[in-house]
Amino acid sequence: PKGERWTDLVRALTELGVGAILPLRCARGEREPASLDRARRVAAEALKQSRRARLPRLGPAVDIAGLAAAGCRLIVCDPAGGPPSPG
Repeated sequence: PKGERWTDLVRALTELGVGAILPLRCARGEREPASLDRARRVAAEALKQSRRARLPRLGPAVDIAGLAAAGCRLIVCDPAGGPPSPG
């Protein structure tokens, strides 16, 4: 995400209670997300505000193969509106 959208995304996902945030590196992506240190500070603030118990794990940007190797659950959605397919 461009600009402050990365920190806004980290804040919102932390407030929702996600366990991990791993940015996806894509072929057409314009740049890597901002500093992970800043994202951790934003997540810590959101954690206090939402009274959550666990800070999400923030990792470096990974590609699809890296997500699959890490054992992450991937759900692929069809842009035409078909049902999602896990895999």
